[in-house]
Parts: sequence; C-alpha cells; structure tokens
Amino acid sequence: MSLAVAIDFTSSNGNPTDAHSLHHLGPKNQYSHAISAVGSILEPYDFDNMFPTFGFGGVFGSKTVSHCFPLNGNPMQPTIEGISGILEMYQEQLPHIKLAGPTLFAPVITAFN
Repeated sequence: MSLAVAIDFTSSNGNPTDAHSLHHLGPKNQYSHAISAVGSILEPYDFDNMFPTFGFGGVFGSKTVSHCFPLNGNPMQPTIEGISGILEMYQEQLPHIKLAGPTLFAPVITAFN
C-alpha cells in the first residue's frame, strides 16, 4: 500500500486568517486533523514512509493558479517523509499559498499515476 496526499487550497475553504477557515493559521486546523487522522492509520502500511504530497487550487511559487503543485516545492521529488513531515511542511507552506480556484481534481489525480 502506498499513501499519497492532495490538499485543497481553493478559496472555498475560507480565508486562513478566519478562525472558521478549514485552513485556519494556527497549530491545528481541520486539514491538519484530517491528515493526522487518516495518515496515522495508513502510515504503518506504507513500505518506505515517503508520501507524494500535492496541493491544488492555489497560487504557489508563481502568479497563477496551479491545479497540481508539490507541497515541498520540488516537482522532481514531491515526496515528504512521514505524516509528521507532511504536517510540518503544510504548516510551513500555508502562509505562502494564496487560496484561489476553481476546484479541479484531474491534474492532481493524474500526478499520482
């Protein structure tokens, strides 16, 4: 089994400065809880503990919306070690990602193939 993670950075999640946002800037938001909950169950079944992790629907590292970008900023090696590594990278990158849209799943699904 291999785990891959895709995080929705569309504006429908709410402004991260709003306490009701799913991406609320702080120690634990809805996305952190979901990644932790699902990841803690699946992580032990992944043979190398390296997880491809992408974001979609946000502006990251450019001036245009990307529907598939590596959360670690490395398109040649988009993997992150461990669920704790994903959570750290998510918290580190979140302030630098502008939530946008629309919600398009196809590019990120294709990246996992």
